[in-house]
Amino acid sequence: MQQEAAQDTAASAGRRFTIDQLLVRAGGFGPHQCGQAVLCAACNMCTAAACFLPNFLYPRLRTAWPELTEASTATLGSIFFLGNTAGLLFWGGFADTHGRRPAVNAALAMLILASAATFSSVGLESLAVARAFAGFAVGGVLNASTVLLLEVVPPHRRMSGKLCLVIGGWVPGQLWLTCVAYLMRERDLAWLGVAHLLPAPFLLLAT
Repeated sequence: MQQEAAQDTAASAGRRFTIDQLLVRAGGFGPHQCGQAVLCAACNMCTAAACFLPNFLYPRLRTAWPELTEASTATLGSIFFLGNTAGLLFWGGFADTHGRRPAVNAALAMLILASAATFSSVGLESLAVARAFAGFAVGGVLNASTVLLLEVVPPHRRMSGKLCLVIGGWVPGQLWLTCVAYLMRERDLAWLGVAHLLPAPFLLLAT
């Protein structure tokens, strides 16, 4: 009886803690949170490369595609962000229902496929479809990975987690794409696609 009473008392005491308080009591920003921060930063690297790809891809495509004018590139940009907006709306509900990690996996897989489709495009129509799906996938990667990290970080370290995503992911992603574009400037355009192979290992890490 005394043991059961002690268990009931402990359970009642446990119910008085908020999630944030439990995260602090569990150790704060530990090895799990560090690993999650690395994974989410890697996801941000992928999304940065996908967002800034047109800066290097479209100028090279113009030499072979006369129809790729300033107006059409602006339209392609709008299509990408329309897809991104739809992705933000869709992946939020998907992550709430199926979990953050499955959402990250699915969105990264879609991003890889959309990137491959981008470099397989033969005209503006197929390129527009590929970029729409890339934007849709980016919405999922950004949404699910950011929330996944912040949900396991104590309140007093959440700003550090956000900085990790920006400094450890977004900026290196842009630098990675810039370096690849520079090194591959004399090669066939398909070599630029290596920038979008970056998500593959992190897709495995997210499982």
